[in-house]
Amino acid sequence: CYLGEHGLPQDYREAARWFRRAADQGYEEAQNNLAIMYDNGLGVTKDLGEAVRWYRHAAEQGNVDATIALARLLCRGKDPEDVVEAARWLRSGAEHGSEFAMYNLALMLRGGIGVPQDHTEAARWISIAADQGFSEAAYALAKALQDGKDVPKNDGEAALWFRRAAEHGSD
Repeated sequence: CYLGEHGLPQDYREAARWFRRAADQGYEEAQNNLAIMYDNGLGVTKDLGEAVRWYRHAAEQGNVDATIALARLLCRGKDPEDVVEAARWLRSGAEHGSEFAMYNLALMLRGGIGVPQDHTEAARWISIAADQGFSEAAYALAKALQDGKDVPKNDGEAALWFRRAAEHGSD
């Protein structure tokens, strides 16, 4: 309510206070919202450690937005174990239907970043994300089909996927 909705004035500090109370009681949406506030310094002092902590709590309860945000922060870390953990969270997000997570997990699989390199699995996740309309995945699939990278070369299919990528907003 204190985010400027329902006729109340916007007050991030007050919103953070209420999110904290709910987050402490285990409400995953409040945990995710509190993490966002720490991540962006809204109503609280920006603290990426606290953001990671609250994103993790929410992600552990199945909040897909939190899994993706957590993976994003972990990928920025200098510790190789953070990247491994990021890949695990992206896999969780992908398995829960996030096209963004599917695509980014595929990139990690393709490059062997935080996971063993697996071109077949990478192609599978890119294909699923592309089928669900994720433009970056559609473009990546088109390029792979055009070049014969990770999938058999197929110029006709490549053209189809380039067209789909453009229809979904890819440059």
